[in-house]
Amino acid sequence: MQEILASEGHTVSIRTIQKDIETLKKDYGAAFREGRSGHQILVRYQDVTNSTLASDASATRIKEAREKLEKELFFPHLLFAASMLEHLAEGNPVQQFIDAVDFDYNGDLTGIEFFPDLLRAIINRTCVSFTYKPFNAESFSVTVSPILLKNYNQRWYLICMSTVDGRYYIDALDRIQGEIVFADEIPFKEPDYNYVRDCLSYTYGVGNAFNDAVPIEPIVLKVSSEYYPYLKTKPFPEQEAYEEDGQYIVSFKLKINKELKNRILALGSDAEVLAPKTLRDDISLIVNKMNRYYVVTTK
Repeated sequence: MQEILASEGHTVSIRTIQKDIETLKKDYGAAFREGRSGHQILVRYQDVTNSTLASDASATRIKEAREKLEKELFFPHLLFAASMLEHLAEGNPVQQFIDAVDFDYNGDLTGIEFFPDLLRAIINRTCVSFTYKPFNAESFSVTVSPILLKNYNQRWYLICMSTVDGRYYIDALDRIQGEIVFADEIPFKEPDYNYVRDCLSYTYGVGNAFNDAVPIEPIVLKVSSEYYPYLKTKPFPEQEAYEEDGQYIVSFKLKINKELKNRILALGSDAEVLAPKTLRDDISLIVNKMNRYYVVTTK
């Protein structure tokens, strides 16, 4: 039996090495080339990232992530992604998941192509530069420390901090032009995450989230008993309610912005703003203006 000298004086048969090579090819997808120089066998291993060993390790991490998401149930999109990856690792086709789950989706959404680079920058604490074009202003270039990607009303937003003045901004991904450039040479500004969470938790949508001049106000609505069960399933942040004379008094604290007004207007005649007076007056003005367009005439 032919043998070759291995490390530390041990010998290994060529047959053993040949069997090991076949195992690497069959079970781990390893590619190699070999040549001979005397009694030596030269093997060059190429990419084995798709090996069963690597897949098993990844599948274990994916399963652990899915189980954690199932317990917390805070992130349905991530729960779906983890479940999808887990089943893909088992060999199920992608089309099964496309046919099985239907998320609320904007078919005309633009800017989503920036999502992977921005997510990578957030995770790696890397500054990014890009050109931003507001709807009613000229485009300009910015360099920011990306903090958070936020989804609201079928649009994606980047919460970020300016590397120039340290102020917080919310940029819509569909207003970014060109490409995302990683600015590794610029120090990443660590945000105040407690401040960011507080600002977002007291904001419906994104408007005025980081405008400290806009106060957080107690808001009180009177909601019909017919609609309240629906509002209970999709409540305002930190919503509290009690029944009074067959209706429900609903209260919560938020900054007043356009998104909040639109949500209240969407309740139609099932809700009345009781406080604050400024919000009640704003809603009244909007309703009166709408009334000019929708005048009911009777014969």
